Amino acid sequence: MNKKGANFPIIILGALLIVAIVAIAFMFYNNKSSDTKSTTTNTNSQTTQGTAHQSSITDCGSSTLNFAESLIEGENNFDCFIEATRSCAKSKFRYTTNINWFGVEQTSANYYEIKGMQSGSCIFYVKLEDADLSYSDRTVQSFLDSGMSQEEINQQEQETRSLLKSGIGKDGTCRYANTQQLVDLLNGWKQGDFSTEDFDDSDCSGKIFEIEEITP
Repeated sequence: MNKKGANFPIIILGALLIVAIVAIAFMFYNNKSSDTKSTTTNTNSQTTQGTAHQSSITDCGSSTLNFAESLIEGENNFDCFIEATRSCAKSKFRYTTNINWFGVEQTSANYYEIKGMQSGSCIFYVKLEDADLSYSDRTVQSFLDSGMSQEEINQQEQETRSLLKSGIGKDGTCRYANTQQLVDLLNGWKQGDFSTEDFDDSDCSGKIFEIEEITP
């Protein structure tokens, strides 16, 4: 819906309010100079405190796992996030995985965040920020040997990639009454231990948990 028309009266009222404030400030400037300085100082102090409060989330940076090489870059960053999770301290982290599932090379970039405790449970937020998929040359040759044409292989690869990419931007949250359960899950992911059953025993909701399982 176009909101320009709805905002127009607000803009006018805002302009009139500014004019009024300027006039009052001019009239009482000499008498209220010291009070104005005091108020400005208090306002700046409150603003600074508010900014500090809003930024009280630990940024643990990012890590990348190359599963085939059993190599993780930025391991300490993952440790930072896991350590924050133990006490459900507010923190955020980005984790990229490069994995080869039986000749299907898949890359996923995820955003994780611990949002703190709510009603006795630790809130874990996850969002898929990017994803891609391709068939290895060996997989393509295997399909050719089975009787598939190159056109059929390309179509299947494209359909599988599109299915994976349909999850980009989707997110969800999980609630953990026992943070150790989440810590154990994250430690597994750090080692490249992923499973379609990772969230079976978790209280999770959101579009990301509705993404179909990707198979070659």
